[in-house]
Amino acid sequence: SGPNLHTHPCRLPSQLGQLSTVAADLFDSLGEEVARSSEQLGTLRGRLVGVTERLAQVDDALSAAPPEETTELCDAGTGLDYRAAPAEGSGHLFSAASRPPWVVAALERARPPPAL
Repeated sequence: SGPNLHTHPCRLPSQLGQLSTVAADLFDSLGEEVARSSEQLGTLRGRLVGVTERLAQVDDALSAAPPEETTELCDAGTGLDYRAAPAEGSGHLFSAASRPPWVVAALERARPPPAL
């Protein structure tokens, strides 16, 4: 039988070049995902500062209020439904579902390295 074209030494530079291209694209995508995650963290940090300031105001108001007023506020309720806000997007930074189609295709075509 003829030489195995997938493991032939003359194909090694070409395969390394392809690997380099895929790696560069992968790290570009990873960098974009990190930038999006960083932006989301910045947004959350800003919201946390706002919540902290508001809690300080509420704490000041409650500590200055007479006990009867505080009790009435707690008993009355607000009618609001306090639940966690839905996520504004999720990173899926390291999940299979977040891989670009060309990465999925490359992984499907991948073969294990030849035995030494």
